[in-house]
Amino acid sequence: MTALELFHFLRPAWLLLLIPAGLVALSAWRRQDPMRDWRKVIAPGLLEHLAISREERRSRLRPIYLLSACWLLGIVAMAGPSWEKEATPFTQDRAALVVILKVTPDMLAEDVRPSRLKRATQKISDLLELRPGTSTGLIAYAGSAHLVMPLTTDAEIISWFAGELSPDVMPVPGDDPLQAISLARQTLEESGLPGSVVLFADSFDESMVPVLAEQIAEVAPEIASPSFSH
Repeated sequence: MTALELFHFLRPAWLLLLIPAGLVALSAWRRQDPMRDWRKVIAPGLLEHLAISREERRSRLRPIYLLSACWLLGIVAMAGPSWEKEATPFTQDRAALVVILKVTPDMLAEDVRPSRLKRATQKISDLLELRPGTSTGLIAYAGSAHLVMPLTTDAEIISWFAGELSPDVMPVPGDDPLQAISLARQTLEESGLPGSVVLFADSFDESMVPVLAEQIAEVAPEIASPSFSH
C-alpha cells in the first residue's frame, strides 16, 4: 500500500470550514480589487488600456492572500492529516492472554536447539508480537504454579521474565499443569476480562488430557474441543 493510499484525515469534518472560509476570502478579494467599480461603467477592452501599472499591481502580495493561506493551513491542520491509521480505544481488543510455561529439568534438554525452554520462550515472544497491546500474564509451573507477571500490556517485560526462568527457581519439583490452569482461570476472573490461555510444555501425562480439556473449557467456554501440541 502506497503512502498516498494510507493518507487520510483523522477529523475530516473540519474540512467543511473550507467552504465558508473560501466564500469570505473570495468576497474580501473582490472588495480589494480597485477596478471593481470601474468595470461596471467602462467596457473591459477600454478599461484595460486605461489602467496603469497593471502587472505591478497583480504581483503585489496582498493581505488577503496571506490570510487565505493561513486559513487553509489552519483548517487542514485541525482536520488531522495522517499517513498512519490508529485504532480507536473503543474498538481495541480487550481480550486478555495468560501464558503458562512449564519450567522443569526436562525442559533444559537440547534436542531442540538451543533448548526446549529457550525455544518455548522464543515462541512466547513471537506470539506477543502478533498481539500488540494485549493484556498478558505469565505463569510458571513445575510441581506448583506461580504467577510470575500479572496482566500487563508490556510485552517486553513478559518476554524478559520468561527468558529468566529456570528449574532452579521453582520451589516444588514435579509437573502439575492442572494447578497452572487453575491459577490462570483465577487471574482472568479477578481481572474481569475475557481471555485465553496458552500452555507451553514439551509433554505431559496423557492421562491428564481429558482433565486438561475440561479445565481449559471452563476458562474459555467458547473452545468446544481444545487441542494439544508440543
